[in-house]
Amino acid sequence: MEALLDLIYTIIKVYLVSFVYVKVYSVISQKLSKTKFCNILPEIKNKRDRKYIRITITIILILFSFTYWGNKGYGDEALIPLGFKKHVEQINSNQAYINPEKYKYRTLNIEKFD
Repeated sequence: MEALLDLIYTIIKVYLVSFVYVKVYSVISQKLSKTKFCNILPEIKNKRDRKYIRITITIILILFSFTYWGNKGYGDEALIPLGFKKHVEQINSNQAYINPEKYKYRTLNIEKFD
């Protein structure tokens, strides 16, 4: 359930960010089009093109969030590498623990990171 809410939140957030990106691009392209020596960015003239560009940017950013660098995953379990064969395991983005070798209680829970 947490992953679904996080996905919905990410979609809304990314759509708003893409709206800002298109607006900033429009302002920059208008400013640069006034100069005669630097007319390299094409202008977005109609609203239909802006809508398609916003949707494209949204899809690209959502796909980026599933990569290693975006670090969303939306899975039940995550591994945070610490070193060779050492990692912190995490479940549902709220419970983190370590499985150290020769530890009699099997797992070592982590309550908060400082």
